[in-house]
Amino acid sequence: MRFGARSGIASARSTARGTLLPCAEWALLVALVALFVTRALLPAWGRINTDFSNYYLAARLVREGYPFERFFDWVWFQRQKDHAGIDWGLAAYGPLTPFSALVLVPFASLPTLAAKRGWIVVNVVLLAATVALMRRMCQLPLRRVALVTFLAIVPLRTNFEFGQQYVLLAFLLVLAAWLALRGRHPLAGAVVGVAAALKLYPALFVMLFVLQRRWGAVRGFFAATALALGTGVALFGVEPFRVYATSILPRASLGEIHDPYYLGGNSPTVLLRHLFVREPGQNPYPLVDAPAVYAFLQPTVQALLLVSALWVVVRQRRDRATELLLWGAFAALSLVLSTGSSTYHFCTLGFATVVALDALLAAGRRRTAFGLVVLHTLVCAPLYRFVPMALPGWNSFLGVPRMYALLAYWAVMLASISATGTREAARRWEAPVFLGLFVLMTWTGIRGASRHLAGLFDSYASRLPASHDAVVTATPAAAANGVYASRMEDEGYLLERSDGAVVVAAPRGTDLFHPAIAANGNAAFVEVSTLTSRVARFALGGDAAAAATLTTEVLDAEDPAISGDGRWLGFLREERGHGALWIEDRNAPAEPPRELVAATHDVTDLSFFPDGRVVYAARDGDHSALFVTTTTPGTPVPLSIQGRYPAVSPDGLRIAYSRLERGNWQLALADLTTHTSLDLTRSDCNSISPAWAPNGERIVYASDCGRGLGTTALCEIPVPARGAE
Repeated sequence: MRFGARSGIASARSTARGTLLPCAEWALLVALVALFVTRALLPAWGRINTDFSNYYLAARLVREGYPFERFFDWVWFQRQKDHAGIDWGLAAYGPLTPFSALVLVPFASLPTLAAKRGWIVVNVVLLAATVALMRRMCQLPLRRVALVTFLAIVPLRTNFEFGQQYVLLAFLLVLAAWLALRGRHPLAGAVVGVAAALKLYPALFVMLFVLQRRWGAVRGFFAATALALGTGVALFGVEPFRVYATSILPRASLGEIHDPYYLGGNSPTVLLRHLFVREPGQNPYPLVDAPAVYAFLQPTVQALLLVSALWVVVRQRRDRATELLLWGAFAALSLVLSTGSSTYHFCTLGFATVVALDALLAAGRRRTAFGLVVLHTLVCAPLYRFVPMALPGWNSFLGVPRMYALLAYWAVMLASISATGTREAARRWEAPVFLGLFVLMTWTGIRGASRHLAGLFDSYASRLPASHDAVVTATPAAAANGVYASRMEDEGYLLERSDGAVVVAAPRGTDLFHPAIAANGNAAFVEVSTLTSRVARFALGGDAAAAATLTTEVLDAEDPAISGDGRWLGFLREERGHGALWIEDRNAPAEPPRELVAATHDVTDLSFFPDGRVVYAARDGDHSALFVTTTTPGTPVPLSIQGRYPAVSPDGLRIAYSRLERGNWQLALADLTTHTSLDLTRSDCNSISPAWAPNGERIVYASDCGRGLGTTALCEIPVPARGAE
């Protein structure tokens, strides 16, 4: 009787636990869904945020036939945002692939907020479809699949609020896994190819296909990739893909996007860069300024993470349960290897957690399963709110809590694969092969990083002092009382002087670009960009002015340039993103401006010789080249110089310009009398927009060396004596 009583009590407790746990899970799920609706869905429905405006603007420009290669130019893209009337402070296309813009093309004809609401509806459907597919692939009840999905509180909120594409990406990866489990490997590979066209890093799954000998998936992936590239070339031409492959992708793969020292990126790459690489504005106080240490450790850590994962994968047999687990593992691996991640990237982590949780519970490893869910929650939690992002020295280790949680999550994931997967016996060749792969990857990575960092910091000594650590300071113009430039602020671009004084301020929706100052100092102009652009006069001295109070010189005009004597004002007028060169004679105010070069030549930059002739950069086949024309319409004369951003010296004998070399813009100096050229910069970064000082003794330019791609700061360089070319 006593034993039977105890047995009955134990059975009752077990029944109670079996009843309470599902009830608790449903209650938590309802709370998480309510939190998602109130903190993510409803706020996203009512306002425009940063990232959506970028995607939406790109889609509009694609729809209207603008040249895609210009999308990567920060100033140009911001101007298009103004002209489109998008009510958001800043816009930038950044390192996104050309295909990312195509997703929103169906919504591009709608007003901005209506387009975002349409995209939100699509994302809700995709999220529901993702949950349904994961439920069909595993043995977990629906409530647990949904619970893991909505534990990604911050990733889902930022994805919906910012109008991002990572719910779409998660759906594509889950769909590909579902197809693979049904034996449709070529189609699964093709779906991964589509996902990689949008965000690149799903291409990592090709390694899984090869290791699992899923050759149909490999063929499907490359067929989809080839089809996507062919479609892209047909839509955009070759140039955007050349620019992306040679200029954007190499820097993005190194983590040099936006602020590469920002600890909020929570990756080993960001932490190591923050510890060992100094940058005067963005990271002035590293633990120690030792780029060589960074060049050694960063590729070593990346190789260790990747090779250890591949070694675990290669020992797994090809049964259904193990294959699903490996799909989830590679979804997580892409996040672990990321050189810098934002919160919305982790929308794909739910897939990895669901399949690992399913395998662990089936194997009876409940504690490990619980630990994995806890780590998943920590990775997706708003840990960034509790730590400052500008920690110097040893304190930098406190600034990356999500990285620690993610690495712990990955360790548990690898352990789960080893413990629950169907392993093959170790083979003799495995250890030497994977050790050799690790050595090869590390050696190649160290060589590449060392080559990239060589000379990258040479411009630091010539960096102009800055009163603000602006993300972008661009398009400088030199005057006797300082250097004037456009500086990015939270709400747009203002005009500032090198002593930190704000010369012209502007409200959101108005931006100030391309100051132009006559060498004699009697005329100064700036582009004021709103729904259209105008060239307006500003004062070189005095108090800060508001953009609305500036006197307009020319309507429908951008990128101004002024001759040394102040007589000739040149500017561009765009036709669907292609520039036409116009000129105004300020000594004859009754005469209207006249067009010198049509938009079919796609003029991008201009400068004046002392005698009034104009040198400009325009499309010449697949390249940009320099041409000279007079102030009356005629036949331009090519200078046999390929490049952009021309700036004529005060004596008219030399031209500073930027030429493209291995994907980077390098500053160069051409002597027009000796027909020789001298490279002024050689680093693996961009040096653009040169401007001569009035005395001709130095050149000011914008450089992103040591910074994120396109996030330029101002530098100056002394001009070598003539004959040094």
